[in-house]
Amino acid sequence: AAMCSVDGKVLLMGGDTGSGQYSKLFEFDPQNGCWSPVCVAGSKPSPRAGHTLTAVDEKKAVLFGGYNGDTWLNDLWLLDVERKAWSHITPSSPLWPQPRYYHTVCTMACDDEEIKVLLLGGLGAGRKVMSDCWMLDVSGRGEELTLNGETFGRYGHSAGCVILSDGTIAISAFGGFTTTSLLSVVSNPVFYQWNPHHAAVLRSGRPSAGAVLRPHTRVSASSSPASQTSEETRRLREEVQRVTASNKQLQTELRCA
Repeated sequence: AAMCSVDGKVLLMGGDTGSGQYSKLFEFDPQNGCWSPVCVAGSKPSPRAGHTLTAVDEKKAVLFGGYNGDTWLNDLWLLDVERKAWSHITPSSPLWPQPRYYHTVCTMACDDEEIKVLLLGGLGAGRKVMSDCWMLDVSGRGEELTLNGETFGRYGHSAGCVILSDGTIAISAFGGFTTTSLLSVVSNPVFYQWNPHHAAVLRSGRPSAGAVLRPHTRVSASSSPASQTSEETRRLREEVQRVTASNKQLQTELRCA
């Protein structure tokens, strides 16, 4: 199943109990401690598991992909919690990510206030480990991000992103698997920096979980001077270096224990 928090409640959708996949939507109200089904009007996503459900603002969530027991999926849906309605987002261009599950989708905000999300990795048809990174929006546009250096290939991971003052997107991923073997666990995050004008790696360090970047963070490039951008980038680099050093020390202590 996939879960997210919207409008002070926890939403849960779909999942697999071993006897089949589900498409039902439930919400948990922390005020009364109760789960209740959400009756959604109109069309809705098909039963699935291994999908993502990601909050994009206080009233909406985005669903992507999954597996229905026979087919890997790559459909995108927008849930309006206030209206209790799903909207299927039809791709408006041939550029669109391949079907997958056990991927990660995190929310980002942009200067034009469009709803955009980042899709990272996953497991596709034939149990292929996906190594791509995509930017998707609710108008149906998809753009694959070209990242230099280490590829992203993994599934079953977690991820977050933060946007710097110059529009650069710093992406952090943690954990997951690099192959179909359950023994191939990636135990450290990988940091990337992507810029609309030039793709470049910010840091391919392997710091501890404490360095995972915050999702849903936006800094307006139009209101920040260049000096603030440089300072922000410098602080981010220093934090990565600090946590990387701390992680190396911890690994040394564990080997000696």
